[in-house]
Amino acid sequence: MKNNQLLKGLTIGLGIVGLFVLASFLKKKNETNTNESTNDDADKSIIVGDSQTPFITRQSKKVKMLGSVGGENVLWKGGMGLSWLKGAVSKYPITKDVKNVVINIG
Repeated sequence: MKNNQLLKGLTIGLGIVGLFVLASFLKKKNETNTNESTNDDADKSIIVGDSQTPFITRQSKKVKMLGSVGGENVLWKGGMGLSWLKGAVSKYPITKDVKNVVINIG
């Protein structure tokens, strides 16, 4: 009887370990796929705001600025505040291509 319980416990334990190994494998596979699609994510994730925008962009793999020179048409410019950004955004054409927007105002 005790051998039967021991066998049952070992089977359950090995099953749990197997699930953890499988979950770990799937997580790593998903991370690999995520890293491969970085360029697609960058096309859909933009950053808007003030003079810190280029610095934040350089440290990120998933966001991009709409342009390298600040201005209303690219939704970032140094020395400008939230009211300026709201005005610039209200003039910017609506697009379904943008998935995420990072807002940076110091």
